[in-house]
Amino acid sequence: MKLKTIIFIILSIIFIIIIFKFNKVNVHNENDKKPDTILNLTNQVQDNVKTPLNDNEKNKKDSQIIKDLQPQKINDRNKTKYTEFAFKNHLKANSKKTVPGTKEWFLAPKTLAIDKKKINKFDTKILWEDDHFYYINEGDFGMKGTAKNFNPNFSLVSIDKNTLEIGIINGYFIITLAQFENNPKQFSKIHGVKFISYYPNSNILIVRMKKGKNISETFQILKQSPTVKSVNIEVIDGFPVLN
Repeated sequence: MKLKTIIFIILSIIFIIIIFKFNKVNVHNENDKKPDTILNLTNQVQDNVKTPLNDNEKNKKDSQIIKDLQPQKINDRNKTKYTEFAFKNHLKANSKKTVPGTKEWFLAPKTLAIDKKKINKFDTKILWEDDHFYYINEGDFGMKGTAKNFNPNFSLVSIDKNTLEIGIINGYFIITLAQFENNPKQFSKIHGVKFISYYPNSNILIVRMKKGKNISETFQILKQSPTVKSVNIEVIDGFPVLN
C-alpha cells in the first residue's frame, strides 16, 4: 500500500510538471503572437490613414491632368509699341489736318483702328489697343486704307489735341436736307455715296463713303449740293480705355 502511494505521488508530480511546462509554452506562444498582432493592427491603421492621402494625391493629379487638357485662356492683350499716353501724344504730334467740317478733330495719318470683334490677336507689335480697337500703322499686316483711299473694313483714327481723346471714323455722313427727299437712294447714288437710312420727319439722311473714295472730296460734294442744308462726318468717341 505504501508503494502504491509513492508511485501515485510520483506520477502526480510528473503530470503536474508536464501540465506546467505545456501551459508555459502556450503562454510563450501567445506572447510571441501579440507583437505580430499589434504590428498587423498598426499596419492596418497606417494603411487606412494612408489610403485617403493617396486618394487625395490621385484626385489632385487627376484634376491637374484635366486642367492641362482644357484649352488655355489666351491673353487677348498684344505687345504694343506705345503706352496709352505715349500713343495719344504720338497722334497729337503727327496729325496736321482737321476732319472736314470740324475744328477739334485731327486726322491721324497712316493709322487704322481694327475692331476687336474682327481679329483675335496679332503676332507682332501693334501701336496700341484699348477695350474695343487695335491701332496699327496703315499697310501693316496687309491692311490698307486712308482718308484718301477709304477702306470700309477698317476705321480711320482722329485725335482731339485739347483732350487727347481718340475718335473713330467709319465713313458715315449725317446730312440734314433742306427739304423732303422723295428718293433718298437716288440722291445717294448721284452723290457717289452708299445709302444707309432716311428720317423724313427731320429730313436727316445717313450715308456712307464708298470704298476707294476720298473723305475730303466726298464731304465737299455733299456740302455743295443745293438740297443739303448741312453735313457732318460721324466721329465716334467716348470709348472706355485701359486702366
